[in-house]
Amino acid sequence: MFGEPISVGGRPGGIDAGTETVWVANSADGTVSRIGIESGETVGDSISVPPDPGAIAVGEEAVWVAGNGDGTVTRIEP
Repeated sequence: MFGEPISVGGRPGGIDAGTETVWVANSADGTVSRIGIESGETVGDSISVPPDPGAIAVGEEAVWVAGNGDGTVTRIEP
């Protein structure tokens, strides 16, 4: 059985999970969204990152996002 869909940004792609949140890279919007694991709802506003974010990785103290549009990696402090 599936739960209700959760709206994030345009063309969600890369996804990774931390201990309390799931992080989603929205390539069409150039943003990253956070979803609370227990609530199943977005947490705060989307975070702007360089164009066309793709792969995403969650570490202990940072979230790393690959920018496919400009060949960069962006560090987000959760």
